[in-house]
Amino acid sequence: MLTNIGAVPVYSVTVVCDIPVGVEFGYTTGPPGTTEPGEDVKIDTLVKVSKFSITKLGSLERHPFTCFGFLPVSIKTSFDRIAVANHAWVTVKVHFTLFHIPIVFSNEFPFDGFLQGDGTIRWSEPPLEEAPSGTLEK
Repeated sequence: MLTNIGAVPVYSVTVVCDIPVGVEFGYTTGPPGTTEPGEDVKIDTLVKVSKFSITKLGSLERHPFTCFGFLPVSIKTSFDRIAVANHAWVTVKVHFTLFHIPIVFSNEFPFDGFLQGDGTIRWSEPPLEEAPSGTLEK
């Protein structure tokens, strides 16, 4: 949910849910554990960039947006093991302007996505000490 918690409206708002900065896998075949040395896991079919834009977002106004981040599909590794992405870290980037001034402000928010037993993904914002390090765009 995108919410303007400020006292003034913001304009030219763009929200981008980028490709994951990290992905953990669970293996359904072969030895359990992490990826083996030399094993290749192609995640390009698991990720998708999501983008939402709005002209104006008023004070305390809320808008839902969808973050696809990663898809929990089964893939075969180069060692013929079946892997399922069960945890991913994504960064949601928000860009906006104030009072139609041509200066773009940006902020980034890290989120964790965990695959649930029913096949859905539960997203949450990690505590600051656990959040992956990132940079604030200026």
